Amino acid sequence: MNLILRRRFSTTKSTVGQLSVDAQDECWTLEPPVREDKPRAIPPGSYDVSIRYSPKHKRLIPHVENVPGFEEIEIHIGNGPDDTQGCVLVGSAYSLSIPDWISGSKDAFNKLFYLLQHAWDSGERITISIVATLLVFFGLGCAAKRPVHFSPSAVTKIAYEPGSCSFQQDGRVMCTRVYFTLTAIEAK
Repeated sequence: MNLILRRRFSTTKSTVGQLSVDAQDECWTLEPPVREDKPRAIPPGSYDVSIRYSPKHKRLIPHVENVPGFEEIEIHIGNGPDDTQGCVLVGSAYSLSIPDWISGSKDAFNKLFYLLQHAWDSGERITISIVATLLVFFGLGCAAKRPVHFSPSAVTKIAYEPGSCSFQQDGRVMCTRVYFTLTAIEAK
């Protein structure tokens, strides 16, 4: 089983991505920001995933194995930056108007865990590849007048206006004019 985490958006508090399972969009993710100091997102790369007991959660949890500079990286339930010190949180919904938050975490986790547990019990190797595809910083001026929720598959194209991006001292890119092509938008 192959998981791909595509990091999509970043703020100073979090990194939001999309997780696919065997090329099918599954859920949103939230990690700490990409930076040098902890808490931070784990380095991009490919890692094995195991399912084992978590002392913190007191249950079986997917673990991302052999991450350089980290121990006990888990994929688990959580909604915001305070719920992770490096782990990958999963959720079923993300809103651009609340950039550091994913919701529907319990449902998304249970669905993902069912898929992973089935593969693990069948002796199938599980891997996760973490890819930085686009990092965008959201400021207060980017909040919509009303929340707009969409699924990971709704983002069909992301583009930026030439000249609207600048490189930051920490190596990240800040874009002030980013455009999304979305399908199946549902306002709530």
